[in-house]
Amino acid sequence: MSYRYSSLTRALADRRSPLREWFDAELAVGLRQVQSEHLRDSGPLLVPAGSANPGTLGAGVDFALRYLVEPDDFPVIAAIAFSTAARMVIREVGLVATDAALSGDRPLLARACWALALCTEVYRAGPRPDSALTRLGMSGFSVDALLSLAPADGVRQSVEMLELASAALLPKVDHDQVVLGPEFEGSQFCAADADLICGDLLLDIKTRLGDVDRRTGDRRDKLPASDLHQLIGYALFDRSDHFGIRRVGIYSARYARLSTWDLEDLLTRLAGHPVDLTEARRHMWSLLGGW
Repeated sequence: MSYRYSSLTRALADRRSPLREWFDAELAVGLRQVQSEHLRDSGPLLVPAGSANPGTLGAGVDFALRYLVEPDDFPVIAAIAFSTAARMVIREVGLVATDAALSGDRPLLARACWALALCTEVYRAGPRPDSALTRLGMSGFSVDALLSLAPADGVRQSVEMLELASAALLPKVDHDQVVLGPEFEGSQFCAADADLICGDLLLDIKTRLGDVDRRTGDRRDKLPASDLHQLIGYALFDRSDHFGIRRVGIYSARYARLSTWDLEDLLTRLAGHPVDLTEARRHMWSLLGGW
């Protein structure tokens, strides 16, 4: 029987889903301690928010960081929802992003990836009447037009986060073994594609602002349970250990903070007892309806 939810994100958000019930029942003992440690070690917010759409900004920064890790890998998801002619234009935007990543032109990379993020939104949510892409129409759908869509504040925030990542993230990941946008065996039952895998590290990129500390009024890099659950879900969806994931991590782009955990150690801490990774993957497979 196929799993009844369309995506891992939705399954984890629904308290009645088999996946969410399993996480809440089996991986809750040490959750608050892990979250508390993460919050305690939070540094200051380095890139404040502005007027740019946060969803498009987050997707754009995600794409830009992927290009900096692997400049030649085009995000196919950005072109799926478009006609053949439009796909060719979008791929040209991808080539602009590649050149910008290699040359160090951060503003151009930000503009190209903003355009790719807008195109991806069409695939994920369908065309919107208020979208800048809709206003372009096919007659105006060109590389130059797409590159012009990024607002100044979106470029500003993106560039600041990319500059920080040049020191806080890029030197710390394996550039020789990179998989961008990986899907897993469990994805056939429940759609799930992660940001990237570098060596044995499964990595998610976050651009959110964090929570406000009521005492100081400052923002801090809070770790929601949903973030941990999603990372673990990805890793457990890899039933045959195809990707060799041994660590999971989150890069908080606004804080220039890379947090990583040994996968089995994290499972053990959350469960409050030793967890066998192979058995956990087998159980996840059964929850998804696999045999």
